[in-house]
Amino acid sequence: MKQDHKTWADWLAICERCELDVARILNWKATDGEARCRADLTATNPKSRCEMWIRELVWLADKHLIVLDIIETASPGIKSQWQLHCPTKPQIGDHQYTISNRPPERSWADPTLKSDCEEARLFCQTVAPRDYTLLLHADGEAQAFHADGRHQGTCEGNPYHRKFGSSVVQIETAGRIRQTVFLHVLTATDEDGSGSLKTELRLVSPGRVELSVDDVKTILAVPKWFHHPSED
Repeated sequence: MKQDHKTWADWLAICERCELDVARILNWKATDGEARCRADLTATNPKSRCEMWIRELVWLADKHLIVLDIIETASPGIKSQWQLHCPTKPQIGDHQYTISNRPPERSWADPTLKSDCEEARLFCQTVAPRDYTLLLHADGEAQAFHADGRHQGTCEGNPYHRKFGSSVVQIETAGRIRQTVFLHVLTATDEDGSGSLKTELRLVSPGRVELSVDDVKTILAVPKWFHHPSED
């Protein structure tokens, strides 16, 4: 239970005092093989820290969740981070980390609700940016990893996550930059599912990229300042 906003009135008072608001849905669309929703979350953050935050969720081919975040901070000194809370400690790899989990050992009110597989895995692939630091908060400490999965040793991390988070991953941009695009592909499989997903990002035109995940593709709207790695 939240201690600072137990009621709807408490929450509204906090938003008014902090000058915060809810997100706005910009557009959405659902077709065969793809459903998407784009929202403006800028007002959910203090103006002193966030100039822009756009998030788009795309459910592709009934198997891949694409998460696109377009962020512009108020100053270069404010770092952009993308984070995911994990039920178990993930395995860190090259621009990807894998989370394995099992159904809870308990009786089910309706046996049909229990999963047939004993273990499932979630593959989270970071398509953009290509250069970043991954911070893993687990077992009361924080570990840093290079984007290619190389361990960089312990780090300070987030004190709150070290103390209270069971397993929290944070993707942190490199350098002092205001504008960032985070692009992630999350794919859940059963125990035997393959994690070798092939993703490819191609610049179609200024402000439009094509993301290919295995044999399916989708088009995403990005800022014209977005720099595609293949342009190097």
